[in-house]
Amino acid sequence: EKTLHELRSIAKYQFGENGDKFIPDNVKTKGMYHKRILSSGTQLALLNKDYGLYRLNLAGGEILKDLGIHIVNIDFDLKTNTVFAPGIEKADHTIIPNDEVVVVHNNTVVGVGKAVMTGYEMEECSNGIGVKLKHRLK
Repeated sequence: EKTLHELRSIAKYQFGENGDKFIPDNVKTKGMYHKRILSSGTQLALLNKDYGLYRLNLAGGEILKDLGIHIVNIDFDLKTNTVFAPGIEKADHTIIPNDEVVVVHNNTVVGVGKAVMTGYEMEECSNGIGVKLKHRLK
């Protein structure tokens, strides 16, 4: 069983400065292998045992959005689980491939997933996949 301190240390490692604020005081973990990270009964993320890192859920994306961490802003309505670079208006320049990111449209979290390119490339590229989503707002 991971302590609050351990969970926060992982978040700080994964999300950088202020990343530890990703884990609320009332956090609970459930699961034998991969740990589900829960707050007030809502799953924020999954702690992947194979990689030792969090995989975001939409609720976790909300927290990161409020913290201003790993945000990718898009200018279109999401219809698929792939975010192509041309639709990306702005992306956090600390993002590197495989980072967990939060996709935001009109100040709403519309998806969470893995970055395929750096934040800088997402802004600059006129083609290619920027983010592969794991969860999106339906």
